[in-house]
Amino acid sequence: MVGEVFMTIFFFATVFGIFYLFVTSRHKERMAMIERGLTRLPQPAAPRNYSLLVILLLNLAVLSASIGASIFIGAILEHHLKVDSGIAYPGSIFLMAGLGLFLGHRFTVGIIERARKNAPVDADQQS
Repeated sequence: MVGEVFMTIFFFATVFGIFYLFVTSRHKERMAMIERGLTRLPQPAAPRNYSLLVILLLNLAVLSASIGASIFIGAILEHHLKVDSGIAYPGSIFLMAGLGLFLGHRFTVGIIERARKNAPVDADQQS
């Protein structure tokens, strides 16, 4: 009972600490820029030739497929190779989920690079 209370308090303290550090460091950076007389002009967002929804769905699909394959691999390890189920399933799930996240990242990088190569060139950039 006491452990759950401490874990909850520790979790919320950690989240608060990260948020506090983010806000204070951003404030300090802005104050330093003002002291030096620098201004940060807002940059126009570059047009995207890809959808963020497509990238999100691609990453979720790869992650789900890898977790599904890991359950299958865990069953094979347990039944045929006589590996303990407490080791076979979590080990294969984490291994394949990490591989799925890596593959999803590589696919995302490929999509973004392909979109940059096929991006139309603006008239301002030509001159």
